[in-house]
Amino acid sequence: MLYERRTEVISPEMESGTGSDFIFHELRAVLQEILERSKALCGTIEAFGISISIPSEPAVCPPELVSASGTLRASPVFSRDGTLGADLYAPVGPPFFSHNPISLIYRGRQNGSLHLHFAASEERLRRRQEREELGRELGFRLARIEIRQWARHKLEMDIPFVGTSAPVALLEQQIAKVGAVHYPVVLEAEFGSHEVDFAAAIHCSGPRRDEPFIVFHCSYPNRQELDLRLNDALMCASTGSLFVSGVDLLDDAGQRQFLCCLRFGRQARSMARIIASTSSPLSLLESDGKFCRMLRTELDVLHIRIPTLRERRADIRVLLEYFLRKHDSGEERRLSPAAWQACLNYDWPGNEVELERFAIRIAVMTETAVIDLDELRGVASWLPLDESGAGIVLEVAANEGEEWSLSFGDDLYEENEEPTPSKRHWLELLARKLVAREFDAVESFGIGMQRALRYIGEHFQEEISLGQLARQSFISVSHLSFLFKRDLGVPFKTLLAAVRIEKAGQLLIDNPQQSITEISLDAGFGDLSHFERTFKRLIGTNPRDYRRRQFSASEKVL
Repeated sequence: MLYERRTEVISPEMESGTGSDFIFHELRAVLQEILERSKALCGTIEAFGISISIPSEPAVCPPELVSASGTLRASPVFSRDGTLGADLYAPVGPPFFSHNPISLIYRGRQNGSLHLHFAASEERLRRRQEREELGRELGFRLARIEIRQWARHKLEMDIPFVGTSAPVALLEQQIAKVGAVHYPVVLEAEFGSHEVDFAAAIHCSGPRRDEPFIVFHCSYPNRQELDLRLNDALMCASTGSLFVSGVDLLDDAGQRQFLCCLRFGRQARSMARIIASTSSPLSLLESDGKFCRMLRTELDVLHIRIPTLRERRADIRVLLEYFLRKHDSGEERRLSPAAWQACLNYDWPGNEVELERFAIRIAVMTETAVIDLDELRGVASWLPLDESGAGIVLEVAANEGEEWSLSFGDDLYEENEEPTPSKRHWLELLARKLVAREFDAVESFGIGMQRALRYIGEHFQEEISLGQLARQSFISVSHLSFLFKRDLGVPFKTLLAAVRIEKAGQLLIDNPQQSITEISLDAGFGDLSHFERTFKRLIGTNPRDYRRRQFSASEKVL
């Protein structure tokens, strides 16, 4: 089939109103994620005429909540008729805090609201800038839900538009901008990147979404067939969108024919918006003499590069879980931590298509609820099955049944990175400020980095992972890792080690009777040998000699 028409489809499910179940469950997942990230006790999200209110943990959600207008009693429920609100609350006493609703903004308009309730002692999002940033982030999340729902019922497509990595966030912003205009756009994507789904997202996010969306595949038996099919596709697209898949596969004759068809369509007053995909940059193909310059001028007006799966490793887990839910026959499957590690070590050259085929194999060929490495060997012998996890660290909970978290960029070799002398001096100054909780020193950084540095200053004596820090900062793990390298010039673990060593140095001087082991524990190190190695690497001597020299210097001064 050379092209396919996707137009509005009103299914019985949509007519009966059950089509909103998708939106309901997606909103619920978004709200649950925000509750976990912000540590709020309860929250309410309102969008698409649906209002959902849930506690972060039902067993501990308190009955009393306080707002600016008085004290409220929460009755956490799920509602799809928009009735959840102040009417379901009754006055009671303090000690919990509730913000005014956070407006969820997308392309300059409000498309929902969020209300979070905190314990007074743990209240988050005090700053207006933090609230606005969260509102913009969730505005894009709601727009994503709307695009996916629209595509499901208008185009009969289930777009796997999931993930929260920085590349996906940038892609969403680009789709929003490109979808609002009518100019041609080229999607540069490697094989298997589901470019048709992103083309549909562009179509659904703009004013043409009620018009036809036509997909044309550049595989044709001869020139006459191309001419016939392409002209037919242009006419079918009418005032909608025509997606030309694999335009770089056309030979010279095919490119010239395509150019003629576009010009003929323009003369026939065809107003179809052209979206084309290519696996290689058209500029490079043109410079090599493999692509028509005039055709590239017609098509490559706007350009979006779809990130590869290896560039958005932070999304591999949520994508694989999405595909497993899609293809599992009623049985929930999940991977063991070691199995996840093997998946994350692989580069997935086939991108989302390869990952989806992998999920299908797991759903069909395995039988246990938890898939371990041995079972993966049966369905994916090509995966790297070593557990070393170069570049990626998995933090597995002590109890096997507990959740485990994923930290990208939080790798062990970074902890041993040797700072330069100038960088070491700068780190010492910053670490001293964080230990003293003089947070005015970090106000020159962006709001995400400010939140991260404040959290380190308040919790460096506890166990902290990059993933945990990212959740507290309301940004993705991969983006936070990038910010540490860009803004501080050192990875997260190097800064954390510097802060802990600064605290240890103060304890060594202020508490001469305290043992080295106790000081290492008080500074946040769980292992004495690790503490001594890190201390010598950053200070240049071991803790005992450091204490001895400091006291000797003090005695000479006296």
